[in-house]
Amino acid sequence: MEPSIQINLYPLNYYGFGLYKPTYRNEFEAVLTAWKKVTPNVGYGNFGNWLHSEAGVPWGPGLEIAKFEIPLISKYDYKTVSMYGSPAWGYAALLNYLVAKQEWDPSVDVEAVYREWLQLAYGDGWKAMDRIYRMLDERIKDYKITKEPLEYRGTNYEATWDLIQQVHLPRLAEIESLSREAWNQAKTEKQRKRLQMFADNMIVFHRNLRRVDALPHPGQSVFYRSDADFDKFVAENQGSLALCADTYGKTIIRSIWAVEKRRITIPRVAGAPPVADGEIKEGEWRGAGTATDFRRVGTRDFVSQPAKALVLFDNRHLYIAFECMEDKAGEIKAEEFDRDQSRRIFSNDTVEIFFNPTGEKGKDWHLAVNPKNCQWDGYGANSTPNLKWTSAAKVSADRWVAEFVIPFANFGVEPPAGKTWRGNFGRGETPHKEYSSWCSVEQFFVEPEHFGEWVFAE
Repeated sequence: MEPSIQINLYPLNYYGFGLYKPTYRNEFEAVLTAWKKVTPNVGYGNFGNWLHSEAGVPWGPGLEIAKFEIPLISKYDYKTVSMYGSPAWGYAALLNYLVAKQEWDPSVDVEAVYREWLQLAYGDGWKAMDRIYRMLDERIKDYKITKEPLEYRGTNYEATWDLIQQVHLPRLAEIESLSREAWNQAKTEKQRKRLQMFADNMIVFHRNLRRVDALPHPGQSVFYRSDADFDKFVAENQGSLALCADTYGKTIIRSIWAVEKRRITIPRVAGAPPVADGEIKEGEWRGAGTATDFRRVGTRDFVSQPAKALVLFDNRHLYIAFECMEDKAGEIKAEEFDRDQSRRIFSNDTVEIFFNPTGEKGKDWHLAVNPKNCQWDGYGANSTPNLKWTSAAKVSADRWVAEFVIPFANFGVEPPAGKTWRGNFGRGETPHKEYSSWCSVEQFFVEPEHFGEWVFAE
């Protein structure tokens, strides 16, 4: 390699506290050595002791990792180091301070720097905050080793619902108690301001947990804010260093995702069955089960362009209609192409149906159409299996409609009167880049474990 070229090693597997995992920790020196043999001009960077921080979810500084990662980088004479901290200074200032100290001098005593910061920030309340940070370190380490898969996933550096359930929910009361203890022991206004910065993140986190019904008695917490008070809190803290912010200093607050189980009752067709013609006629769909309040993927937040699905059945067919509101109808992406063109249809606006008529694992049907009525079907993301079904779609000034007629004969099952299927509805909306589903999903529409219940009437 040319001596004028420098490369930088960013090991994805180590992102999000990955170096807690024994496999990665044990290979670390060998990885550093191998890259050093490629060229002496190599630097190192890592989103290591780091998770996305927009939802107020706190984490510790990763002391155990800090004690060996940067010292080993220095030992093998890496030319540069870029360790990423967090813009949520309310709980991550400790991490940011420690990283900055180590980048300046990799030989610093990590424990001494850690205690120095706690004592400067919190005064006599430092011991209570020390217990919070060490508890978070310990629990995240345990989660990474015992719960999270070894292989890299994009969720490794996300505060996922699973992580929150394992690490934070069982210890919320203890975190609150220790926070109160630290507050009562603080002697100066600066110390109390530092503690309030931590509490500000807990207020955001608490509100997010309340919104996904994860707290049995939310009003009893010191971190509780009503919706109106929370909106006021956000307005008053816009641009605060305590909370996560973008590169322009604008505060970013995002929701967390949590499993939910929604249910829709699907009635029988009362009169003449609906015809797939791209028009929702009131008489055809009277009394239909209605799925509304689609959630943005990864949250329970509603989207700006609402959609609803209408559902009916009879002894032969399942009937589904989507009505998708759109204030930028002229920007809808709708191309014409042959059936089952995966790369093309899922870059268009779509409506999508997911269901499992047999309950057999892996046999979750996925049907989609775009506004040009181009069809796609298969299992999950596999377009090879095909069904016999009809559909129609039409675009108007402020919405587009799609209708499906799906014969039960496709599945080799009796009409499902009185039965329950697992299913979901999804919409891909390109003008506003909104992807939403009736029953919320964590990352992708194809998450059968997060489907809701379709209950067919007797």
